[in-house]
Amino acid sequence: MNLGKIVAFSALSILLMVGTANAHPKNNIVEVASKAGKFKTLLAAAKKAGLVSALIHKGPITVFAPTDKAFAKLSSKKIKYLLKPKNRAKLKRILLYHVIPGKVLAADVPRLPTKVKTLSGDKIVVDRDIFDVEINNAHVKKADIIASNGVIHVINKVLLPPKMKRHYKKYKKRYKHRKESHHKKSHYKHKYKHSKHHKKHDHGHSHHKKH
Repeated sequence: MNLGKIVAFSALSILLMVGTANAHPKNNIVEVASKAGKFKTLLAAAKKAGLVSALIHKGPITVFAPTDKAFAKLSSKKIKYLLKPKNRAKLKRILLYHVIPGKVLAADVPRLPTKVKTLSGDKIVVDRDIFDVEINNAHVKKADIIASNGVIHVINKVLLPPKMKRHYKKYKKRYKHRKESHHKKSHYKHKYKHSKHHKKHDHGHSHHKKH
């Protein structure tokens, strides 16, 4: 075997090894997300909802992963509401709303709005043009991050199921009403104390005048 053939054979071997490594990545979705360092909130929420094991062992699945910055766009009240132990089922539903069965790459997304059922049972709308892939009103910022049990697409917003959006609006309204009621009560309580203090002061002043 001459030198040219040896070099060609070595190059082909390297390409095959690289191709095989890329085709069969060792890290699962949780490991890939953890190493990326920008999905801390997502992983913490998944742990809270009891979904980490599913994201490790199930597959193939496609995850539309909101970054920490995407979660930061949510109000603190909304996050507080979702992280309450009694709302674990709601949190789980929201996270599963970001997952669809199968390994779907960006190139597989249809070039027209298409409804796709997620693991939460709710449907998302996916769409693609030459420059962008959209999931509902979120944009894919980085696509096709391959893991051993599926693929991750990085998105810039947290997705909320339509029914849950309406439910949260009702909760927000009730929260606002309670807050306003509490504020009014505090105001009247302070006003009453202030009035009582003045009456007492006036009474003492008139009593002093008589003497």
